[in-house]
Amino acid sequence: MKKIIAVAALSLLPFSNAMADQDIGCGLGSMLFAGQQGKGVKILGATTNGTSGNQTFGITFGTLGCDGTGTVTSSEKIALFIVVAASLAACTKWENKSTEFKVTGVWTGINTQIEIKALPFLDSTDLQNTTFMEANFMENGGLTIDSAGARMDSLGWAIKNDTILVLKGLDLGIELPGGGGGVGSSDMNFVIRTLEQDAFTFRTDTNLTVTVPGVPIPLSIDIAQIQRWGK
Repeated sequence: MKKIIAVAALSLLPFSNAMADQDIGCGLGSMLFAGQQGKGVKILGATTNGTSGNQTFGITFGTLGCDGTGTVTSSEKIALFIVVAASLAACTKWENKSTEFKVTGVWTGINTQIEIKALPFLDSTDLQNTTFMEANFMENGGLTIDSAGARMDSLGWAIKNDTILVLKGLDLGIELPGGGGGVGSSDMNFVIRTLEQDAFTFRTDTNLTVTVPGVPIPLSIDIAQIQRWGK
């Protein structure tokens, strides 16, 4: 009887919930064996917490290191929440976004480099300023290009294998030597060389075989176009 009275009296003391143990919770056992280590002590503390209803009493009245107003928690659940939250934060970084997401938006031209080689007759490199151009890569796959007041809006774009930019309906605007005609509109594959938040570079290589008047054999012409854009 004295033991029960003593337990009841002790349980009424307003101890802080800091006395709650991570493994066995709050209660008389957690208070009595506070600071001691070992599995045996943990088991003894858990057993004591469960005797005489002292843990239930402590939770009900907010004593014995218990807090009856709080939420049932789990350190493992909290740790898992922290890991998931960190992962979600990492996923929101620009570097972790898809290639489509990174390309989408308005880009301003920097320059276009065109290299034409038909050795041994031709080896030409032309660097054209394109700061007057603006390209809008839209989410729906549409592409519009404003060039010095002229607007091209019948274009399209797509990403293939995360490394290839497909431009649809693009005209290189290159006239072949010797009246061999030009390179017309078509879907063109560009290899993405650089894709950063403020820098976008892509390149396409084309090989053409043409017949030029006065030249006994067909010419093999290599054309490289390098587009540089920024934000």
